[in-house]
Order: sequence, then structure tokens, then C-alpha cells
Amino acid sequence: MSQQIQVRMYAPNGAEVLVSVNGGPENVADVAAALERAGLYPTPPTEEERERRSRVGAFVVRSHINGDGSETPVVDVYFRHRNGYTDRLRSMRVYLNSQRDREEFERAFGVRLEALHIYDGDTPIERGKRPQQDRFVYRPAHSVWVVWRLNPASATDDKAPKRLFVRWEADGFSPDESIILTAVREEAKVHDIDPEQAVATFLEAAAKKPGIKVTPAQARAWVRRRMVK
Repeated sequence: MSQQIQVRMYAPNGAEVLVSVNGGPENVADVAAALERAGLYPTPPTEEERERRSRVGAFVVRSHINGDGSETPVVDVYFRHRNGYTDRLRSMRVYLNSQRDREEFERAFGVRLEALHIYDGDTPIERGKRPQQDRFVYRPAHSVWVVWRLNPASATDDKAPKRLFVRWEADGFSPDESIILTAVREEAKVHDIDPEQAVATFLEAAAKKPGIKVTPAQARAWVRRRMVK
């Protein structure tokens, strides 16, 4: 006889997740294994494993010179807090080591690296201290969060970063939705189209992406809040 059993798992941020499973113990084991493969924990994550999520209030892109003379883009992130205050000093740094890293940054922020002013200083900028540096400091055009974990190495190594980058999250958009939004923003900027044309472009692009359902009301809201002026 089938029975309903609750499986208790934990999200990377430590939140408890309860899943109801119909069937016997073998069904529970299969479901628990699937949930673990999806990134949930069977026990609460440790402080080092737990994911934190901070909103990006500002960012600066610097260029790091490697030992072989090549350059790696580095994003200095300044957290924005719930009271609206954005840190003056850098909160964490993110190295864009691979092409994939660079593409994920561009998708999340809706910008292209080559369109940004690259700061060539070795010391992170203190926001608001030197007006001549203001052109290197950008605010995201829409809400972007950085997900990070504590770095256990920082407890014994003063040079180790306190925070380890996990991923970007952009205003609740999936990666495909962020690509669509970026395309709409770029078209609006290049062709100076009006908001209704931008809505039509957004809906047309979304219709070509399987699994993404966008209503006209959603498209108007997104375009109204994020259209390039």
C-alpha cells in the first residue's frame, strides 16, 4: 500500500526543503538521490558550504597582468545593503578567467566588456574619493546579485580572499531570459526604438526560446524599467 513520506533536504543557503513522496522506501531513496544531484544537501550545509547572496550596488572592471604577460579581467564588486547604502570599499573581487566567465558576466549585467572603461590601477577604487575615477565605476542597469561562499583559507591566510565567487543572478532572470533582455537593450540603444517596438521585439525573441513564457504585461514592465535611454 502506497504511503506519503516527507523527505527533508537543505538548500545551499541553508533553507530547509520538505518534499512529499508517494510510495515506499525505495521511492524515497530515488527522490533523495535526485535532489542531491540537483544541488540540495541531505544535512544542513556548513558555514563554508552555505551560499550567501548580495546585491551588486556598483562594480569596476580592472585588468590583471598575468606572469606570461596576458591579461585577465577582474570585477571589483561593491555590495548594496538593504538600507540602500553601497559600500565605498570593494566587497569582493571576481576573476573572469575563461570565455564562459566573461559571457556569464555580460549576460547577467546586460553589457559587453569592450564597451566598459577598464581601470588599470592595482589598488581597488574607493568610491567617491577621487572624481577622476568616477568614470570607471558603474551601477547595474537592473538588479544583479552575486552568490558567494566564505573562504575557509582566509582564517589562516591574510592574503586569501574572504569570499569565493559562485555565480551571478540577474533580477530573477534565467540565463536565456538575460540573453533576450540584453538583445532588446542593445537594439534599443543602437536603433533608438520606442518602448512599444521594444516590447514587440522582446516578445518575438522570447517566442523563439523554448520553455520561456512571457506575457505582454511582463514585457512592458521589463522594458519600462530597463530600457536604455
